[in-house]
Amino acid sequence: MIEGRTFLGFINQFIQTPLRYLFFTRHLLRKEKPRFLILSFGILKNQVILDFHKKQFLKVLTPTIQDFRVLLQIFYFEHYKIDSSWLGIVEKSFQIPSESKRLILDLGSNIGISALYFSLTIPNAEIILVEPYHRNMEIAKRNTKNCDCQYVLGAISSNKSKMNLIDPGLGPDAYRVELSENGKVETFTVEELISLVESKPFLIKIDIEGSENNLFESNTDWIDKFPYLVIELHDWMLLNQFSSRNFLVEIGKRRRNFIYQNENIFSF
Repeated sequence: MIEGRTFLGFINQFIQTPLRYLFFTRHLLRKEKPRFLILSFGILKNQVILDFHKKQFLKVLTPTIQDFRVLLQIFYFEHYKIDSSWLGIVEKSFQIPSESKRLILDLGSNIGISALYFSLTIPNAEIILVEPYHRNMEIAKRNTKNCDCQYVLGAISSNKSKMNLIDPGLGPDAYRVELSENGKVETFTVEELISLVESKPFLIKIDIEGSENNLFESNTDWIDKFPYLVIELHDWMLLNQFSSRNFLVEIGKRRRNFIYQNENIFSF
């Protein structure tokens, strides 16, 4: 059974799951049809998703209720969906050949659900997952075993440094890191990750629980290499720490679109 699910939560899922089926069926009548349907009820730890485009079933491990909520965000609400109207703008500006390999950096990859989504929705995706929490990384490897992925256990930073892993008690998707001279978490820079592969940068997804302040503090030329930048900011969670300031300063220097979609900012 999935961890953290209360009795009322079980009842709620027996109600919500048929509603998801109904919602999906109704949207099949639209011009832009939905692609994914979560078939399972979110009661057991293994979930089943139907991909209508590729006519295949996907199995995803979500051991806790927090993990299942992440699955809903990404495959039901599609928080990382790239609007079709943006594609022409990006491909024209960056002159991206349709057959080329596309590098995706998934910074704060959690249990790999976002990487799985990108591998299915972005052609020729080569993905590097960066995650500091060992438990999450091991599940991510299982969830993306059929994808073109590399796995980096550690944290992202503007410079090489050491960090400590912090558990704020909000669940496995909310672990944070902080700089520490005696830290046990190794850090990597974006340029260092880019150098691991020959694929050209295409999309960088950033969900690093407030560490965006450090990431955008210096050495930010890599921003211009990525046609798409997707980031969740965390000022709401870290009041008076101004964790998004450096990002806003850097992105404000550039002529890029700035679009809020769900919890994320899409910049291209």
